[in-house]
Amino acid sequence: MFGPQGERLDVGLVTKRLRGDVVDNADTFLTCGLVGLGLIQGLRPALQPYIHSGGVTEILHQVKVPPKPISVVITDRRHRTPKVDVFMRWLEELLAEQELS
Repeated sequence: MFGPQGERLDVGLVTKRLRGDVVDNADTFLTCGLVGLGLIQGLRPALQPYIHSGGVTEILHQVKVPPKPISVVITDRRHRTPKVDVFMRWLEELLAEQELS
């Protein structure tokens, strides 16, 4: 494995084969990472408690992942309720605090 400047990184890998290699559930995805069934990439706020406790080990921390866009989908923009507006403002502020927006 190589780092961002092309330097060789020594990363110990353990290979375990699952019946299928795709999960479609965030909880299952996290559980697979916690029990050592491969590398996972997730949002820092979701993984931070496990990084802090040692449940997962951050590797390649020097590699910055480009931000992923987040969308709020609503059925009808003209008839949006005040609660939806409040939620969207709250989410935007939360992501800005986490440096994810």
